[in-house]
Amino acid sequence: MAPKASSIPKKPEDVRAPLSLAQQRLWFIYQYDPQSPTYNISRAWRIKGPLNPQVLKASLNLIVARHDALRTTFQEIDGQSIQVIQPTFTAPFQEWDWSAHDPAELEAEIDRFLIDEPLQPFDLLTGPLLRFTLIRSGQDDHVLIFTVHHMVFDGTSLKNFCQELSQCYQATLHGQPVPFSPLPIHYQDYAYWQQAQVTEEKLASQVAFWKQHLQGAPLVLELPSDGARPKNNSGPGSYLTFTLTPHVISNLKQLIQPQGMTMFMALLAVFQILLSRYTGQRDILVGTPIAGRTHTDLEELIGFLVNTLVLRTHIVGQPTFLDVLGQVRKTCLEAYRHQDLPFEKLVEALKPVRDSSRHPVVQAIFQLRQASDLFLTFPEIVAHPFPVKKRTGNFDLHMVCEEKESGIQGFLYYPQELYPDSMMASFAKHYEILLEELIANPQQPVEQISFLTETETYQQLFDWNATARDYPRDICLHDLVQQQALRTPDAIVLVYEDQHMTYRELTRRASQLANYLVSLGVGPEVRVGLCHERSAELIIGLLGILQAGGAYVPLDPTYPLDRLRFMTHDAQIPIVVTQEHLESLFPQESLSKVALDRDWAKIATYSDIKPQRPLTGNS
Repeated sequence: MAPKASSIPKKPEDVRAPLSLAQQRLWFIYQYDPQSPTYNISRAWRIKGPLNPQVLKASLNLIVARHDALRTTFQEIDGQSIQVIQPTFTAPFQEWDWSAHDPAELEAEIDRFLIDEPLQPFDLLTGPLLRFTLIRSGQDDHVLIFTVHHMVFDGTSLKNFCQELSQCYQATLHGQPVPFSPLPIHYQDYAYWQQAQVTEEKLASQVAFWKQHLQGAPLVLELPSDGARPKNNSGPGSYLTFTLTPHVISNLKQLIQPQGMTMFMALLAVFQILLSRYTGQRDILVGTPIAGRTHTDLEELIGFLVNTLVLRTHIVGQPTFLDVLGQVRKTCLEAYRHQDLPFEKLVEALKPVRDSSRHPVVQAIFQLRQASDLFLTFPEIVAHPFPVKKRTGNFDLHMVCEEKESGIQGFLYYPQELYPDSMMASFAKHYEILLEELIANPQQPVEQISFLTETETYQQLFDWNATARDYPRDICLHDLVQQQALRTPDAIVLVYEDQHMTYRELTRRASQLANYLVSLGVGPEVRVGLCHERSAELIIGLLGILQAGGAYVPLDPTYPLDRLRFMTHDAQIPIVVTQEHLESLFPQESLSKVALDRDWAKIATYSDIKPQRPLTGNS
């Protein structure tokens, strides 16, 4: 959406600064758990070169003085949550000299600090809500760590912060004024303006679109987990990295450019296809952060303005990769046109079931960003960002793709309580393989595209199918089941959906059916048709026929009628075990039919029936 031309008015001086809608949600969460570090944002840079720490410190304070969001705390006054902006403020800045550490221990010590530092909570009532740490690790070698609360910061803020810090450092180093133009407004003006924009009347069309777009969508992503889901989502997190090579990206660009697709849309489509394959869900919701700066007055601000768009993709039928790409493109363009609805208002409109263990509406996030947005440019210095481990409680899965000259670097963030590292490593590898296979086969149904490694394919085709076992040759299947029932009568032998059956129950019911069939004349040489949908009763029917001495003939209820009639005639079947609603498949008057669902009350009375004369195929 193009930025709007009219200016955002400044907040009247006699009016308290309200919270923005996004801040209101985080303020509520903070009051529920003030010690949680879930919404801490941490970034770090390795700085090599002749860094001047005093110039760096002064530069940071110039940025704090420029942006009121970085000088803000929060209070509740007369039942209203408000921002409190400090007129002056010096940013907390710690310096540590670790250059004397043993080189073998130094990097491990830095890694430990980068894990622990983001977990230190902020006090939103008293502040400060940001802090800096500079570690000197050697001659002309430093690590800068910046931690800030999400209440006053977001992704675009980080881009603005890096640009301004680079400008401030260079100007201050040379004793020059920083070439900043005055900000047209401050964050408190934005919050006041936003609150005036979110009336029901002004947002009616936006709400209507999103409710229609998400009607009937599953608001829970059932990604399989090895662990029990914790009651809240603030547990420890981890991340891993992966790489999409320039060759793969070049091939992807050649495929998508004629379709009018962006790289974001294509990589998102692959992410959603993989989530569908992992979960078995065909209707996938993924969130993506969008800057939320639809007005020129907001472009240079530091503050919490980011919005979340919910992107929905249906993977039903047999769509090809090109089909899914087209759908994702249309969805994204429509979402961009309706991005003004704050995510908080969308949650209010959808009214999802509240669950403290899950993020509302979306639990998976995908984003694409430029690596250059995170660079610091200091004279005679090289400063490279690197990821910081964090608590990823906001979402179940967060994939970030970072565009570089050398290709795309991927980052996958996830809660360790839910997903082991090995599972996420497989997920990342499956993403890479799936992308390559989809590019190579864009017109093949996506459900038929394999994303498994060679090792996994071999394991599924051969290792897991190595089921050969030597069984006694003189004992029938139903006899083996009965012998096992004598050894472990209460062990679970059969699971179907929510139904669990023990050996005792299975053999009891199979015996009842066998005796009932014997009473109808079933015995050796008698063929009995078994036409039953997949269920526990199907297994009871099979064992019951064998135990009665008959030979079962499988009859698939999905077969055409003519085929079923030919099979029953050709096999000379006198009796069919089936279900009541399938009896119409066998209209022959010569066939006796036993419907397990309808007739079970009668079958259950047959426990000790003596065999009668067997039926024959010609009787």
